[in-house]
Amino acid sequence: MKKIICLVIALALFTSLFACSDSTKSGGSSNTEESTTTDPYAGKSNLQMALEQQGDVNLEGMTFRILSPNPGSHFYYFSGATENEVFYEELGSEPLSNSIYMRNLEVSEKLGITIEPVWAGNTGDITAMVQQAVNAGDTDAFNVVLNRLDALVSNATNGLLLNYYNIDTMNLENKWWDRHIIDAFTMYGNKLYTLSGDINYYDDYAVEIVIFNHNICKDAGFDFPYKDVKEGTWTVDKMFTMAALGCSDLNGDGLFQENVDIVGIGENADCILHFIYSYGLKMSETDENGVPEVVWANDQNTSVIDELYNYFSDSTLVNISYSNATAFNNSKEFFYLDMLGTLPNFRNMSDDFGILPMPKGDPSMDSYKAYVSNGWTTAYGIPSTFGSVDANKIGTVLECLSAASADNVTPALYEQLLESKYIRDEESQKMLDYILDSKVYDWAGDLDWATSLRSVYQNIISKGSDSFASSMERIKRSTEKSLEKLAESIAELEY
Repeated sequence: MKKIICLVIALALFTSLFACSDSTKSGGSSNTEESTTTDPYAGKSNLQMALEQQGDVNLEGMTFRILSPNPGSHFYYFSGATENEVFYEELGSEPLSNSIYMRNLEVSEKLGITIEPVWAGNTGDITAMVQQAVNAGDTDAFNVVLNRLDALVSNATNGLLLNYYNIDTMNLENKWWDRHIIDAFTMYGNKLYTLSGDINYYDDYAVEIVIFNHNICKDAGFDFPYKDVKEGTWTVDKMFTMAALGCSDLNGDGLFQENVDIVGIGENADCILHFIYSYGLKMSETDENGVPEVVWANDQNTSVIDELYNYFSDSTLVNISYSNATAFNNSKEFFYLDMLGTLPNFRNMSDDFGILPMPKGDPSMDSYKAYVSNGWTTAYGIPSTFGSVDANKIGTVLECLSAASADNVTPALYEQLLESKYIRDEESQKMLDYILDSKVYDWAGDLDWATSLRSVYQNIISKGSDSFASSMERIKRSTEKSLEKLAESIAELEY
């Protein structure tokens, strides 16, 4: 009895703490101007909004099971052995894990359900388990699956997931769903099988960012680039110019060696692939039906490839080793580029650092654009074993969980990122909005059909920029055939 009373008190305090928050993932700034239109949800939490949208629903006694990677697996290991986006047994010392605990408690009480995790090893195990459950017609093992986005797309093309547009209780216009995901992965105008939002946060952790060393920046005579970001003048050219002046051959041997000298920029072998998004380009674009089409070699992307090759082929300036996070941690790199979710790598770094959005390739661009890893990104899918009645119940729970996450989890995520756990200075905190607004998803990212396409970009550093057009031509027939197969498999799905 005492435990129940404590939980009720904790829930009340937690809900009160975040009741006024509107930190959802749909993007856009809040409008504080007075409006003559009456908002029926004014003063209400996101969960209250979701519950009112759902109307009179009876889920009493339902056990809602979420298939998920084990805690500490996937890329959760960057944050710790217990890190996950689904479930915690009890309150602890971390605001983020506590927010997930309280979210589940609140939704469970409001809907009369029990939420249970189904831990499933790694992301590959989950893909197989979805296949097995659907083949067996098993509706008891789990209700939804959380997995890598690329793995869920694979499940979808095999007919293993339900279309969110066909679930009556789902409202994809709600602000607690990730608009970037919906716009990028809706095919044929009304087919969407993977969904992210405030209910999970590794879709945000999957965006590439720039991390820079404060001391090296000051020693090179530069102001921190925050003002450039705000004024829209943070560009690729500026970053490489700064990096060149921040390099230092510390031992004077004429060589720039990892973890010995100060190198300007640390990236990895995917650097050119990552940077095309900074120029507003992609490996694939979608047509008017949302069907992906490869962007083959043309004057624009060939020119960008040439420019990027000239930047990244300078070994005295750039380190593209996969171990360069260690060099940055040891203050041997000026700039380090990686996913937002890698920030825990540097929580014990002695030098202060800041974060920035990926720079613009073209200063005339309206906004910053950044690569998002479909392999890092987590998303939810609903197994195709469920009929419409059960699918609608699942939709209700997902809507309420994501709404409650907008109230509790997203504010706690910002608190963890911003209040000195991972980000060191106030200006970096302001950069987070630029970073999360810069996300660009691509059907070619990490998906099997585009393996050869990605290899073309990955091999430019070793083969030279002259290889781009010929390499693209070489893979054209097989890649288009693979893409046609993917598009046809989605088109043929009836659910």
